[in-house]
Amino acid sequence: MRHVPHRLRRHHRREMAESSAYDGRGVPVRLGTMKQTQQIVQRLGLSQRHMQTMSLLAMTATELGAYLDEVALENPVIEVVRPAVEVDAFGGSRSGANASAYGDDAEFVDTEAPDREGFLLSQVNTDRLSCEELRVLRYLIGMIDESGFLLQTDEQAALSSGADPATVACMVELLQTLEPHGIGARTVRESLLLQLRALPHDAQLAEAIVRDHLPLLAKNRITELERAFPHATQEDVVEALRLIRGLDPRPGSLFSAERAQYVLADVIVEEAETGFEVGLGPAGGYDVRFDGTCRAAVRVSADQEAQAWVEAKYRQAYGLRASLKQRRELMLSITERVVRRQKAFFSLGPRYLEPMTMSQIAEDLELSVSTVSRAVKGSYVQCRWGVIPFRALFSQSAIERPAASGDPHMMLRDIVAGEQRSKPLSDQKIVEEFARRGVDLSRRTVARYRQELGIPPASERRYR
Repeated sequence: MRHVPHRLRRHHRREMAESSAYDGRGVPVRLGTMKQTQQIVQRLGLSQRHMQTMSLLAMTATELGAYLDEVALENPVIEVVRPAVEVDAFGGSRSGANASAYGDDAEFVDTEAPDREGFLLSQVNTDRLSCEELRVLRYLIGMIDESGFLLQTDEQAALSSGADPATVACMVELLQTLEPHGIGARTVRESLLLQLRALPHDAQLAEAIVRDHLPLLAKNRITELERAFPHATQEDVVEALRLIRGLDPRPGSLFSAERAQYVLADVIVEEAETGFEVGLGPAGGYDVRFDGTCRAAVRVSADQEAQAWVEAKYRQAYGLRASLKQRRELMLSITERVVRRQKAFFSLGPRYLEPMTMSQIAEDLELSVSTVSRAVKGSYVQCRWGVIPFRALFSQSAIERPAASGDPHMMLRDIVAGEQRSKPLSDQKIVEEFARRGVDLSRRTVARYRQELGIPPASERRYR
């Protein structure tokens, strides 16, 4: 055996190690110093059902109803279950044991407007009217516009109806005695005077203001009105103005074709002996149920393709129902957590709204902030303080707005409610009051918020 020096043997072993791989023809391939590594990568994937739940969560009640209707058109096994909402005589609404609604982008419920002619004629003893008088009265009722004003003078009505002017005048007088008071007037001034004269007590000062000083009343010129009635005290003028502002300048709105709309709450917070109870509101009651006739029909058929199609539609329906259930559970869970953090608000009112962020709620429930944001977007909460946007309960969004600021709209209502009636705050004074509360707003922003809330300027709020 030939002796190989030790140094050469080491070099030969290194070459053999580096050339230990061969190509497909048996030719050694030099690998050099190539290294093999193993790496574990974890990727998070969302299931289709979870993605559907997140999509449904981001929808408002109106959008959800429209989406379910669209799905039902394509899927014959689905029947949409809508919130069962009843509206009582006072404009509230009920859905099962819990629900209500009051006055944007949420679900709306319409109230039926009473029939104008039937309502007005029900107050008249028609047996005591001649056929001609009844015909003229019906004609006059037909000439009333949506605001409750009579569109023709006596002369025009007589000419158009072919009736005697004396009969027309008599029926106009009868019409103006009916309820709602003020109906059948030709102008706002006449309508307000009719309403004042129908009051059970004397309102001479209020009548004089409406009759002779309506422009001053419209501009809320209190000082000038006081000068116009030197024998009346300031308290008398203020009381007369309060009485006038309680009248209806559009008495025909009761019969308006535009039906009253009320925001339907997604969730309801009610105070009970043991604390606060959270339940679904009318807008949160959407669901789906299944029509079993399709499955029964294809079972007796030998068409396997039709059977597979129907089964796919049922799987879609089951997934949709599960997503809707998860949506409701998330809404209730988020609301319960919000109530825990805002007990003072739900008990005592907007003044006691605590600083709270969506990230805090998300951390409490181990959810992402985006999930909480989707849930509260376009949703409404009903409590003893009314139906309010869910977002108004957060002192800041997930991105911006200073903590401890509260909702500026609620704060503006609170500031105006606490002002002196004789010295209402100007927009600049409101800006200064916001600054004292730690909120920096411009005068233009305050004016915009005030207009959004329907709060008149300071000059028109005096003595209101």
